[in-house]
Amino acid sequence: MSGKKRINLNLQRQIIAEQCTETWTSGAYTSSIFIPDVTDLLRMFEEINPPKDDPGHLSLNILFMKLIAEGIKAAPKFNAQVSFHQRRALGKITLIPKIDFTVALWTEFDTLVPRFPDFGSRSMTDMASYMTDFKRKLANTDIEKVLKSLRIWHTLHQFKRHPFLAIARIFGTFDQRYKHKSKQDTATNSDSQKDILTIDDFKPGTFLITNPGSLTPNSRMLPSLFEIIPHTTAGVAIGPIYEQPVIINGELVARKFLPLCIVANHCAIDYGDEVPFINRIEEICKSPEIIKSWM
Repeated sequence: MSGKKRINLNLQRQIIAEQCTETWTSGAYTSSIFIPDVTDLLRMFEEINPPKDDPGHLSLNILFMKLIAEGIKAAPKFNAQVSFHQRRALGKITLIPKIDFTVALWTEFDTLVPRFPDFGSRSMTDMASYMTDFKRKLANTDIEKVLKSLRIWHTLHQFKRHPFLAIARIFGTFDQRYKHKSKQDTATNSDSQKDILTIDDFKPGTFLITNPGSLTPNSRMLPSLFEIIPHTTAGVAIGPIYEQPVIINGELVARKFLPLCIVANHCAIDYGDEVPFINRIEEICKSPEIIKSWM
């Protein structure tokens, strides 16, 4: 190489870097790998799922999000907010009844982390419909403009807790070296707010889901640690499905497994708190007929 090349962080990376830094400076985290046998679950899903050319066809991502939502219902501490005052060693856990997923998406705009509201109570068909509508709105949205508003919202939200840090971030927005040209909004002036994404679509949810396995479907990549978004207590990273021979009743058979990395705020959650989540997912995988009621 002839010389160094400078690449400034774009708005998406700036927001993610800010949130990751806040995460690791505000708490301690646990990480564990859970690998359920999903052979029977996938077989049942294939039976009830409409064909690929059918408008009602569901992706595996929808199945996995619904599976995780059911696990969260059995482990309510996963869907909570934790506040801890380090100097006073005092804190509280606020359990939240509605499950709003923050989902890491890889798009042409780089990584986006939108909020998918109330995915704990939606059917799989409704979840798929919401995501289709999200992609339609994304195509109409000037995402740079929305992210600028989101950054301002994050800064104002932080002001009460860290005023000097918030002021420094405000000055940072005026640094011309990090300015990016905004893309033109493809939506017309007559478009209503229902046709574009807004800052509300990117405010923090209650539980983080990321799916790096979708990027490496042909490799056995096991995610082992990732940063949960501030205001969430736990998250799951989904690895790629892989097939492995196992011995069942004395016979060697091939089974399919799904790696799940569970990360949680240790201020609120111990490994024992993960057991109900794991047990519920195992229960569903062993009795997959239940997913018929999820459609």
